[in-house]
Amino acid sequence: MVIGGRSLASILLTMPFAAVPAMAQAPVDGTVRGSVTDKEFGAPVVGATVSILGTRARAVTSENGSFTIPNVAPGTYTLVFTKDGFVREVRPNVLVTGRQLTDVDAAMAGEFEDLEEVVVQDVAAEQQETEAVQVVTPPEIAPIVTLMPLDFTMRLDSAQLLDVVGVDTISRSGASDAAAALLLVPGASLQEGKYAVVRGLPDRYVSVLLDGVRLPVSTPGKRAVQLDQFPASVIESIQISKSFTPDMQGEASGGGVNVDLRDIPDEDGILQFRAQYGINSQVKNGTFLTYPGGKLDFWGNNDVLQTQPDLVGQSWPNNPTGTTTGSAPPIYKWSAAAGKSWEIDDNVKVGGFGSFFYDAGASYFDNGQLNQLVQEGPNKPLTPQQDGVVGDVFTTQLYDVTQGTQSVQWGGMGSAGFETEDNKFGTKFIYSRLSESQAVLLTDTRGKDYYFPNYNPNDPYGPGVIGDDSNKAPWQRLETLDYTQVSTQALILNGEHRLGFLGPEENDPIPEPLGFGTPKVDWRLAFSKADENQPDQTQFAAKWLPERALFPSDPTTLPETWAGEPPAQLTDAGFVQHINYYNEETSTQGQFNIKLPFMQWNDREGYIKAGAFGDSVSREYRQSTFANSGDTNTTYDAPWTQPWSQVFPSQDHPINASDRDISYDGTQQITAGYGMIDLPFNETMNVR
Repeated sequence: MVIGGRSLASILLTMPFAAVPAMAQAPVDGTVRGSVTDKEFGAPVVGATVSILGTRARAVTSENGSFTIPNVAPGTYTLVFTKDGFVREVRPNVLVTGRQLTDVDAAMAGEFEDLEEVVVQDVAAEQQETEAVQVVTPPEIAPIVTLMPLDFTMRLDSAQLLDVVGVDTISRSGASDAAAALLLVPGASLQEGKYAVVRGLPDRYVSVLLDGVRLPVSTPGKRAVQLDQFPASVIESIQISKSFTPDMQGEASGGGVNVDLRDIPDEDGILQFRAQYGINSQVKNGTFLTYPGGKLDFWGNNDVLQTQPDLVGQSWPNNPTGTTTGSAPPIYKWSAAAGKSWEIDDNVKVGGFGSFFYDAGASYFDNGQLNQLVQEGPNKPLTPQQDGVVGDVFTTQLYDVTQGTQSVQWGGMGSAGFETEDNKFGTKFIYSRLSESQAVLLTDTRGKDYYFPNYNPNDPYGPGVIGDDSNKAPWQRLETLDYTQVSTQALILNGEHRLGFLGPEENDPIPEPLGFGTPKVDWRLAFSKADENQPDQTQFAAKWLPERALFPSDPTTLPETWAGEPPAQLTDAGFVQHINYYNEETSTQGQFNIKLPFMQWNDREGYIKAGAFGDSVSREYRQSTFANSGDTNTTYDAPWTQPWSQVFPSQDHPINASDRDISYDGTQQITAGYGMIDLPFNETMNVR
């Protein structure tokens, strides 16, 4: 996780989090506490959620409105306070000091939606840009003037339960990408730090759109879009739908997320450059976990060699198989944006916008845990899970975890548009590429300590060492080297048209009850592609046996030995494996919508809406797995401090191709149509 100030040229302090499932985070020593009260009445707010932006840390206020968030790394954070019925409260630049209590109190204002009490006036374009509109109350309470955010007004206009986070809110909160911005919305969260979860429903029930376009996905086995690949510099707003309507994607049964890209600016134009430099107190030179050739260059490439099919039957290639420590990569980001529009004739405007972004990041921790525990029955304690049981021989999975990750993300976005009084044409293009190089080291020494509390690896005749005891919960070392590239690109053509020739006069949009207003049409045509390329993932798994005697009176001992120990899920595939795969998905998509407003007999406006959608998707998936299955050279005499993985590539180990790989080509054709009506049944009820 990355924490820190978000202003120009600020210094970030970052602390990583474990990316391995069920992994405990490294211990931290700061605590955030405080209370939340009602801004109007001063009463405690019960059940409000307090979140630390960019992390998984959160708390819920108690009956007296208080909360406590322990184990927070020292640094500067943004706190977000949310609760249904209240306006979201954001507290940036909260400084947390190690081994200290940080007090943060908040007062939340009620979110009122009583439309009979307010009159919303027309808003100028420059006011919309800053997400603020003025609400004027009736004369009897004229002194009360409130500023209503644009995202709130969008909720009022929507037939859905809709939350909108605009560009100003994203900027003030310090959110760096769409994934972080999603956490500003009540009822929305993230899975694996990058996939949208709405109302507790995971990615398979949530539709993620980019500027209204259903994107292809790069991750095999998932129908989910990675939100962390869209930086805040290209986002105009994020719209989260918490209910389903017929004009949404069919997979949006749990909710929908639309990342709206920046459009052409106003005539004043925009010229912007931002830069940040970060320092991670745990990412230190000489201790950063990596692997030979694992360093990324400026564009996110690395020097790792790929295993080729023509090497099958030969000795293992000179690919790295183990982790090492090295210099820490730099942490910095920058972006540049420019745009302007021109009025070339009365009510005719053209313009364009362009942005380039770059983000180099790194994270590291060395105190994580990944434990596999089981409960044998009711009221019984959790005990280590025993794997590979053969007689009295078994292994455990009580891993201590060290992980180092380096990432480079870059890309650009451009838009151009042409607008008249009744028509709007636009085109947008975005390209984003994220490269990640990761080294993970898992060591299991706690399993032996659990079954043999007095275990001493330096005593050949001691408990846990002598005889068969040496193979009960032995020390293990599992190393994973991973390099992955994910990219997304999309070209979007869109238009909006007001068909004035089919409607009433310009100043009489809906002339009378049961009369129809001017029809509105919008359309989109998109060509997009997403791919994930993993040219290198290597796993090395081995167990270690100390110097040991076969029985108490035996004067001779066996030497310290490393032995291959395949992972439990791939026991017949070798204990050293190299996997590469490529997944590419392309999409050609079109959609068309028409909306016909009308005035109901109770002087409330409704509409009839219909549309059509088509999406042609193709996927290409290729996977190759190589391993040392059949290798007879499965031991190596060396102490625990000299891992076998460091010398394995220089030894004679044949490489074989797996016969379990799956490669395929697939296509998907989606055609759909819908019709819906929003009918104001009475003064307070709509039928949809």
